[in-house]
Amino acid sequence: MFSGGMGLTGGIADVGSLCDCLVGIHNGRADDSILDKYDEVRRRIWHDVINPISSDNMTRLFKYSGPDEAIEKDPFFKMIKQMQEAKNGDEPPNVSVSEVNFMPTIN
Repeated sequence: MFSGGMGLTGGIADVGSLCDCLVGIHNGRADDSILDKYDEVRRRIWHDVINPISSDNMTRLFKYSGPDEAIEKDPFFKMIKQMQEAKNGDEPPNVSVSEVNFMPTIN
């Protein structure tokens, strides 16, 4: 799974989940305690998933002296460059997404 900063994506997911909670309260299928559960789950997801990905992506921004060095050294950008340079009919680059470490392992 490719991930960026997670801000917009996380916000969209939040809106859907929060809307479900509020509709449940409004329709009498849930009480206000559902909001506490929503808060608990969202904080856990932020702590375990979103924050590590965002932090790692921010670190990657400053790891290299500039875009040229990043394209040459960063495994993900190297893979993208190989894909862009492949011509129609060429064998795709021999790079597995699983070989590219751009997302932390989540337990």
